[in-house]
Amino acid sequence: MKNEKFKNFGQTLIEVLVAITITAIALAAILAVATSSISLGGQSGQRLLAVNLAREGIEIAQAIRSSNWLSTDQSWPYGLNNGNWLVNYNSLNLSVPNNADLQNCTNCWLCRQANDQYLHCSTAETYKRMITISDGDLSREKKVISTVWWQERSKIHTISLENRLTNWR
Repeated sequence: MKNEKFKNFGQTLIEVLVAITITAIALAAILAVATSSISLGGQSGQRLLAVNLAREGIEIAQAIRSSNWLSTDQSWPYGLNNGNWLVNYNSLNLSVPNNADLQNCTNCWLCRQANDQYLHCSTAETYKRMITISDGDLSREKKVISTVWWQERSKIHTISLENRLTNWR
C-alpha cells in the first residue's frame, strides 16, 4: 500500500512540472506580444510626427509660392529657387543648410518649442528636416521634396513627401 502512495506522488509531481512549464511558456509569449506592442506603438508615434513635419515643409513651400504670387514685383518661380533649404512655420524665408546631406547637417535639427511647435536649431534633437526644390517635368512646375530624418535605437529613419507646384497665374 505504501508503494502505491509513492507511485501516485511521482505521477502528480510530473503533472505539476508539466503544468508549470506550459504556464511559463504561455506567460513568456504574452509578455513578448505586450513588449512588441508597446515598442511598435512608440515607433508609430514617431513616424506620425515625422510625416506631419514633412507635410509642414511642403505646406511652407506652398505658402512661400502663394505669398510671393500676390506680390507684383515677383515672377515665377515666386521665391522657390532650386536647391536644398531649411524652412520654419513662422517664416516665409528659405535658409541654407550647412550640409546637403541631411544626416550630416548640423543646423537642420528641429527643436520643440514651449508651444509644441518645431523650429530649426543647432542643438541635437530627435528630428531633422530639409526641403529640396528642383525643376519639375513641365516648364512652369517646381518639384518640392520634404525629407525628415530621425534616429531611434541606433536605427536611422527617413520620410520624404513630394509635391508639384505650378505657376497657375
